[in-house]
Amino acid sequence: ENKSLTVAVLASGVDTIYPPQNRELALKVVENGALVSEYEPGTKLERWNFPARNRIVSALAQAVFVVEGGMSSGAMLTAKYAIEQDRELMALPGQVNYTNAQGPNYLIKYGARLISCPEDVLEAMGLEMEEDEQLQILPEISEDEQKVLDIFQNEQRELFFDELLLITSYKFGKLSIILLNLELKGYLAKASGNSFVLR
Repeated sequence: ENKSLTVAVLASGVDTIYPPQNRELALKVVENGALVSEYEPGTKLERWNFPARNRIVSALAQAVFVVEGGMSSGAMLTAKYAIEQDRELMALPGQVNYTNAQGPNYLIKYGARLISCPEDVLEAMGLEMEEDEQLQILPEISEDEQKVLDIFQNEQRELFFDELLLITSYKFGKLSIILLNLELKGYLAKASGNSFVLR
């Protein structure tokens, strides 16, 4: 959406889009990037192709950011490849009793860079941007981001992450990404602890 380079690594031939409803998204990716695969056209998707695909994802990346995933998840396998390939590894901490936070918390414990705000990502990537520049290159907010922003505008107060989980019914990882995006776009700021306020 913001015309930046996007590369999607497929676990099938490039002519097999999975799930099928992602076909329109695939066409958008091709406009400013590429679909890549180590499999020849016509190769159907097999579930064992995904782990092999993940090593290419990490190899193409400057850094790998794990937002959520259990200990045996594909995200953790990608993190393993990232370490082997000497890539920057970042992780978003989560609640200790949340299954999908086990992976990121483990990575942080053993040396992954802890990400607590958008500036941490920029620092890890070796980037420096003025706030105005960030706002210019980022796309319009999504429907989900608008939903969360509406909650803040209606409440007009500091809101905690756990509150937002209950209000929105979003999963931990999805809400984390939405809040991170809204911070990057200048709509929200972190307050005390795990809470957020309107900027």
